[in-house]
Amino acid sequence: MQTSVYRVGRFLPEGDNLKTNHRLYRGLDERDGAEALRLALGTEFADFEIFNISSGSPFKQDDLVALKHSTLDAILKYYPEAEGIYKARGWAFPQSIDRVYVCDKARRYFNYQPKYTFGLLLNS
Repeated sequence: MQTSVYRVGRFLPEGDNLKTNHRLYRGLDERDGAEALRLALGTEFADFEIFNISSGSPFKQDDLVALKHSTLDAILKYYPEAEGIYKARGWAFPQSIDRVYVCDKARRYFNYQPKYTFGLLLNS
């Protein structure tokens, strides 16, 4: 019997600032979550598998120290336009990021491609 587990990111009703911040490193739009599960149902796994399902994140392992101690610098490294957008909206960046939900395995196994990401919310 094929068995797999899906650990989903945060998808609570939240204000735009908090929701956008969470999509940067641990959030999930429920539409992306549903699509991930739809894709997974059409995939056979040889072994028991565990998948993280999130909106994805640009951050890499070498960003971890900056995420914890210099969060704004880490964010602006990938999204330099974010500072002006946040300021215009009266938003605050996260003070520290202590975890990043990586969904790369879901991308590899069943071509999961989140659409409702930080970048989309930032530029909408």
